[in-house]
Amino acid sequence: MAEKFFHAFQVDFQKLITKKEKEYLSDQWDSTVFIELLKSLSQRNPLDIRKTYSGWFMIIDEWFPKHVNNEVSSVQENPPKRKTDQDNFDYIVGRFAYAEYGYVGDLRDVDTLVRRPNDKGIREGEEKFVYFYVRLSDGLLLLQGDMKVNRSKVEDYFSFIGKDFLKTKGFYDIAVRTLLRGDFLEEVKKLDAVNKIEVEIATERPTSFENELLQETKKQALEFEANYATLSLSSKYKRGVEGMKNFESWLSKIKPKGTKAPVDGISNIKVIGKQDGDYKRVYLSKITERYSVKVQLDDFNKIISKKLYKAIHFVVVKRELLWRESVKECGEEA
Repeated sequence: MAEKFFHAFQVDFQKLITKKEKEYLSDQWDSTVFIELLKSLSQRNPLDIRKTYSGWFMIIDEWFPKHVNNEVSSVQENPPKRKTDQDNFDYIVGRFAYAEYGYVGDLRDVDTLVRRPNDKGIREGEEKFVYFYVRLSDGLLLLQGDMKVNRSKVEDYFSFIGKDFLKTKGFYDIAVRTLLRGDFLEEVKKLDAVNKIEVEIATERPTSFENELLQETKKQALEFEANYATLSLSSKYKRGVEGMKNFESWLSKIKPKGTKAPVDGISNIKVIGKQDGDYKRVYLSKITERYSVKVQLDDFNKIISKKLYKAIHFVVVKRELLWRESVKECGEEA
């Protein structure tokens, strides 16, 4: 058995809309479109869905739509047929493959330190896999932690490889967004004193807040063509005093995407304070939601895929649904 970590993200399809002669990106989730996107990739030549970077490449290696009862349909070999007008899959599991190439060194045995020539070619690389899980009801994505295939690379992959497909569906792009651990407030509470709070406000939605001051701040930022405006609160709240309690109450009301009722337009929160006499910064955007999954390995220390897919599902079923204003599940309004 081995322990692998999966990070939580939210998948959004983006539409470009125009309001009052200004363009905005509108986020939405449509599980039918996501399934169709993966199907379209399965039908293309593998060379056409390979994304190459400097010295390495990645490709979606396999994916399976599954039901809660764990019945599996292999899409690449036997595309699923609709029994009704609505696909009744509950989630998708799969993996990306990647390999680094361009360097060939001798091989060395760890026990004997004996060296021998490596027979791989300069354009060959050792194959590695990064596993993922997508919950179709709300677009929750769990991605195995890896230095190469991370959130930004997955977003870049689907955006680049699926560009033409998304265009035919009327979408501008696809986004993979970070979800945040629920212990942000717990990290803040560890501070002995809070000296400064900065709230980063996204200007793309200038009417997100009822407060007139915040509206004007965002409108002014738009005039300067700034993507974000920062609201800064400076003070010296001490633990145990009434001010600190009020601060925690206020901060808990500003919730990021992924919670049940987020305040729209908040991009990030930074809290600066002291802990054990040293300054410490707590960033909301850098505290990511993460899950530990026990996986079984074969004799070559490779993950047994089927075992992993079951293990990750048992983790996800405990995770509450993402908050969305409107969710399309398999083509229908939620």
